[in-house]
Amino acid sequence: WCFFLAGGGGGGGAVAVRCQDGPPLDKNPLDLSEDNVIQAIEEAKQTLGTIFGNSAENQAIGITGDCTLVDLDGPFVTVRLQGRFWHKRADVLARVENYLMMRLPEIIEVSIEDPKQLDDELPENQQK
Repeated sequence: WCFFLAGGGGGGGAVAVRCQDGPPLDKNPLDLSEDNVIQAIEEAKQTLGTIFGNSAENQAIGITGDCTLVDLDGPFVTVRLQGRFWHKRADVLARVENYLMMRLPEIIEVSIEDPKQLDDELPENQQK
């Protein structure tokens, strides 16, 4: 789903559109390259905010989650999830995948480096 944010009064303000878990629609799609995938992952971490450990507040309470690029093989992206997340790891992967596929339309699939990285109960996935 999408929502609209109207700016300014008098009918002359800008309107920003954002789809859930996706980039603002005023951003142009990126061409598929390793640098652009890395850029989009960093944007996703900012846009999706609290599910990651990218703020001092989150880190202070033990949320240290991070997502990094492992491999780009044509339109197939492989990522790594590390640390602790607010949400289930499978949900984090799905939200990152959605963001990346909207930002880089050439991507066909985003997969995880190791299926064990999706197990919320493994001790290594709970490390701060």
